[in-house]
Amino acid sequence: MSRYALSDDERESVQADLEGLAALRDRARSAMEGATLSLAQRESCKKAIPVLEEKIKRFNEKLMADRLLRNCDECNIPRHYQDRPR
Repeated sequence: MSRYALSDDERESVQADLEGLAALRDRARSAMEGATLSLAQRESCKKAIPVLEEKIKRFNEKLMADRLLRNCDECNIPRHYQDRPR
């Protein structure tokens, strides 16, 4: 199963993207708390935050799946119910 895991470069890339998206989301949230935004900027931040959170969730899931696949070298997943012993 470890052959399906991300390579080291891919994992580092996903981790870097995750950190960048989290920083962008935090900046948007802090900007929303301030009173200096115009109405158009506030609306764009309001729409961007859920999109960023969804992307962050996907990257987190990808990293969790990678950790599970790396630790699952000897997993035996039957292809069909008939593979079970009787």
